[in-house]
Amino acid sequence: MTVIPVEEHAERVRGTSVKWGALPTLVTDTAVPVTIAPECTPERVAVPLPGQPGGSVDALLRERAEATPEAIVLVGGSVTLTARQLDARVDRMARLLASRGVGPSDVVALALPRIADYVVAIFAVMRTGAAFLPLDLTHPPARLRELLADGGAVALISTTEHQGSVLGGGRGPRVRLLIDRPVIGAVLDGVVAPPAVADAAVSGPSSADQPAYLIYTSGSTGRPKGVVVGHRGLTAMYYNHLDEIFGPTERFAARGRLRVAQTVSFAFDMSWEELFWLLAGHEVHVIDDRARLAPAALVAHYREVGIDVVNVTPSDARGLIAAGLLQGAHIPALVLLGGEAVPPDLWTMLREHPGVLGYDLYGPTEFTINALGSPVSASPTPCLGRAVRNAHARVLDSSLTEVPVGATGELYLSGDGIAIGYHDRTGLTAGAFVADPYSPDGRRMYRTGDLVRRRPDGGLEYLGRTARLGTANDIVAEYDTPLLGREHVVVLRDGGAEAPLFCVYPAGGFAWQFLPLAGRLAADRPVLGLPLPSLDGAESPTAVIDETVERCIAAVRAEQPSGPYHLLGHSFGGNVAHAMAARLAAAGERVAFVGLIDTVPLTACRPA
Repeated sequence: MTVIPVEEHAERVRGTSVKWGALPTLVTDTAVPVTIAPECTPERVAVPLPGQPGGSVDALLRERAEATPEAIVLVGGSVTLTARQLDARVDRMARLLASRGVGPSDVVALALPRIADYVVAIFAVMRTGAAFLPLDLTHPPARLRELLADGGAVALISTTEHQGSVLGGGRGPRVRLLIDRPVIGAVLDGVVAPPAVADAAVSGPSSADQPAYLIYTSGSTGRPKGVVVGHRGLTAMYYNHLDEIFGPTERFAARGRLRVAQTVSFAFDMSWEELFWLLAGHEVHVIDDRARLAPAALVAHYREVGIDVVNVTPSDARGLIAAGLLQGAHIPALVLLGGEAVPPDLWTMLREHPGVLGYDLYGPTEFTINALGSPVSASPTPCLGRAVRNAHARVLDSSLTEVPVGATGELYLSGDGIAIGYHDRTGLTAGAFVADPYSPDGRRMYRTGDLVRRRPDGGLEYLGRTARLGTANDIVAEYDTPLLGREHVVVLRDGGAEAPLFCVYPAGGFAWQFLPLAGRLAADRPVLGLPLPSLDGAESPTAVIDETVERCIAAVRAEQPSGPYHLLGHSFGGNVAHAMAARLAAAGERVAFVGLIDTVPLTACRPA
């Protein structure tokens, strides 16, 4: 920041009638741009564009099939695909879509269980130039239909069993590709040739700013928001990970090709982490929803398979570590964390463990997957780290001036990863994606609403949320502490004399969905989150509740040994909360409150 004497400044301002005199005061020259922290705004690195080698996710998949055609890259249950087989299956599905008129500017919804073909469908849609809309089959059918309609999907990839959850007897998209139909399966398996279409129709994106996917936020603050993300950020993120994460992990593990566990819901952009590993030539194992129910069984499976990389939320990491993830003859070389703030004890555990690397990634849905990252070895305490490749992270005050080192401000993000905007919501887009005053060419930056502190070492420390200014649908709750983890619970707000509110969040969901509520409740009531596994619809919901309720009750009683209990459940979590209340009451405990949000009876969740 430049500081000049008033007299010198007066000389610059000619034509004024004010006599400045010989004043000793110093002022800031507001015409001089503010100095930006170089660690938060790294120099731009060239990233290939569509049409160039490695210039898109589709190009990277084709090149992987050419480079290591016989290497296994995808495992899902009993299905194992080499790079060549995956690319060929993607191409056949893409030609099925293109022959039905699917192409650039279209949206294709994916309503599939957690199988290898979910990955195939993602790449197939992008090969046509269209954008994919991932749906989570554990959500209530009404929500799935809402997202399908709001997203304007022209096509649906699903199965005979699961399409009912999405369509509900309605008209739905004009194109329906049911992969379990024999005629479709024969094409995908290569028994029957795919329809003849021009190669240009299955050549991938033609522009880096072409939409790649449409993904919805939780909707905890009102109508769900669909975020449109382009290819530019995906490609930049791949090359960032190649240098910052994959290379260091490969050298640390010294095991050659690594096996990577895929447990994240495909409806959450964090699931892209594993797909990047696949594109880099590693072996990705899609773990089905049933296997995700029991951490102990999952850890045993990891040992049997030899999993080298896991990508989980901090709360899920706790459960896996308690089940022995970091014990035994074979442990993962890398634990990737995201989706929640990392509690200090977990950070320290990973930092001090000699046999594993830890890496934390931060990024809102509105910025392609990740904006900041940090190896746990780089900081003794939890830290969001530094900007990823071709991303700029600015910590600004209310006047959009950068705060000094040690100060707190709101985090703004810009660069290759910034989303295109919110689907069909121009007003909301204008409020969240604002003009970047530091950009020489009029680009935008995303206002995250997150409070961070600039550390002397160049890293950013997460502090919580700030009030959002703008539209009524923005988050307006404020809270002062990040998410913390305890055994089997996530602390949304700690402390207070009142009995805690236990929030059972959706299957496959995350604790932060209840953060706006925590900020609105009386300050003397703690708010704790109880995570649930995801369901694939194959097992009985009643059986799942029977397995889950006891675990949740045990976690509740560990925090609060006796009533009165206060329970709140969202979506499928509402069914669990209701069952918990019934079981606690039957045991003679007092249940003072049971709240259900967006919950439907289990019978209504089953396909007709």
